[in-house]
This record gives sequence, C-alpha cells and structure tokens, in this order.
Amino acid sequence: MSNMEVNLRYWKQLAGVDMNFPKLAPLSDQEMKLVTVDDEKIKAIDQSVQSNPLTVVVIKPGWGATTLFKYMFDFYSTVGRRDIPVKIDLEFNSMPNPDDFAHMIKWQVASGFLKLDVEHVLEHRYVCEILGYDQMADGISFTNHVRRCRNTINDYEHNSEAFCKEYPFFDQPLVNILNHLLKNLRLQTIILYLFKRVVCEDDMSMFIKSLKEVLGEREILGNPNSFESAAKREIFFCTSSVLIDLDREFNQPYQRYNYRCYAEAEIHKMIVTRYSQQGRGTNLDVVFSTKFVERAYNEKKTINEIITEVENLIQEAVNCEQKDIPYQLTPVNKGASAYANQ
Repeated sequence: MSNMEVNLRYWKQLAGVDMNFPKLAPLSDQEMKLVTVDDEKIKAIDQSVQSNPLTVVVIKPGWGATTLFKYMFDFYSTVGRRDIPVKIDLEFNSMPNPDDFAHMIKWQVASGFLKLDVEHVLEHRYVCEILGYDQMADGISFTNHVRRCRNTINDYEHNSEAFCKEYPFFDQPLVNILNHLLKNLRLQTIILYLFKRVVCEDDMSMFIKSLKEVLGEREILGNPNSFESAAKREIFFCTSSVLIDLDREFNQPYQRYNYRCYAEAEIHKMIVTRYSQQGRGTNLDVVFSTKFVERAYNEKKTINEIITEVENLIQEAVNCEQKDIPYQLTPVNKGASAYANQ
C-alpha cells in the first residue's frame, strides 16, 4: 500500500466516512430516499405526464437516467395515488418480442394492483373479477384470497401461461384491461421505459414492433378497441440520439422534457447525502470542502468522471506527511506543492 493510500485510509477513519467515499454506486430500488432531485423537475415531468399520452424525458449520457427512471417509478408507486406504474428496463435487457412485452406489462399491472388497498378502497365486485375470486368455488375468505395472491404473484413473473390460468381477467388484450381499470376503478396505468444510451437498429425495430402490436391503438373516437385517453400514460427516458431513432421509427406525438444536468451543488449534495447516511454521525460538510466538486465539475463529463476527478483531488490533498493531514480536507492549490493544503 502506497503512502498516499495509507494517508487516505487514515483521513477517512479520522473523518468517520465510508472507505468507498466519494464513489456513487448505483442505488437499489430500496434506496430511492437517498436520491438528490429537484422537486420542480419532478413536478414538471408529472405535469407533462398528466397532460400528454406520451412524454419523452431526454437526459445526457451519464447524467442519471437510470436513477431518475427508478425514482419516477417510486414516485408513481406512492401510497394514496391511483396509479399503477409499470417499468420496462431496456438498458441492460434485450428488447422483448410482442408476446413477452404484453406479459411484462400484464404481470406488472397485476402486481401493482395487489400493492393497492384492494380490500378497503376499491369497489369489491371489480376486485373479485380482476383477482379471480369466487367465494363458493375457492372456499376461503376474500381477505385470505388477497393474501394468497400477494404471496404468490412473483411466481408468475416469467410464466405467461400459468399467470393467465391463475388470473383469467388478464387473458385478454391490454386495451381491454387498462380501459376496465380506468372506467370501473379510476386507476391509470403509467408505463415507464428506460433505453440504452445507444440502441442498434435491430433492437429499435423490435421495440417498435412490440409497442405497436401491444399498445399501438391510440384513442379513436367511437372505436371500442382503442385506449381511452386517460387509461395509460407512457414515459420514455432516453438520450437525444435515441430520440432521433425513435422519431424515425415511431411517428407519434409526444411532449419533450429536457432534463438539465445537475449543478455543482447538487453533485456535492449527492455525495454528502449518500455518505451521511452510511457514516458514524459525521457532518460531511465539515470535513469535505465543496471546492472538490467545484474544481472537478464539467458538464462535458459524466457524473462518474466528475467523481473520479474528485477522488484524484482528494488523493492529492492527502499526499503529504500524515501529521499534516487536516480534519477538514480541501483541494491543493493549483500550482502549489503537493505537500501544501490550502
């Protein structure tokens, strides 16, 4: 271990921060409370979603599309809302064919439906129809049937045939399912899609084919086989280059929202928020200067590249005699000796 590495470990222990500091590893679905977001941005996206069948959120590569996608799904899953969110993550998964695509949505709709307070809030007869409950045939109470559904729904995530056998209501076109949820239970389905930074032509063609076959029927006045205007909303999270490909392949009206890059202060807050939760009660603002992010920040870089530069600046700051390492770390002055902390 080099002298700099020893010093870095010493300072992290001194400051009471995690040894992974300041890396920003991807957050799990359960860690969305740690996300740094601008509430006004979220409000603007939601307003677009409520007003338009399709919203496209354009994000620069490397500036948090995956985290925003997860955050918005969590946002629409909030207790008390009458939304059923569905997430289609195409970032690392292959493009689904039409049958798989339909099942992905149907299963998530059923799973999302079961997360609602179906026992008390929603009209009983429609809940029974959707969950396939018949007291005479099942021989158990409605409450026990719902509990069993919640305990076993995950068993059907990858088995379309068994899913439709257990839940016959879902063995019909999606247009009928989503229209039924809106008309009878006032539930809106919100489908969120996350794209790779670059999508090859074959993958895009497969996605458009699946989209058109499964969800292609827009509202057509007087046509009972089309989606009602409020039955579903769709949100695409993608880069500007992917949007160009989408425009070429899928000529549908949409509302575009350009998600601006995070500011210096927001990235500093990301780091502080993440590690304040994991540390030993240390106030990171006391031991970690905002000047690290200020010096590393550049919108032409990705967030990860900015964090890497912050790491380099921290290493520079501790590259001195251990006795000279300060509790409150600040970057070395440009042009100054590596052994001089400002």
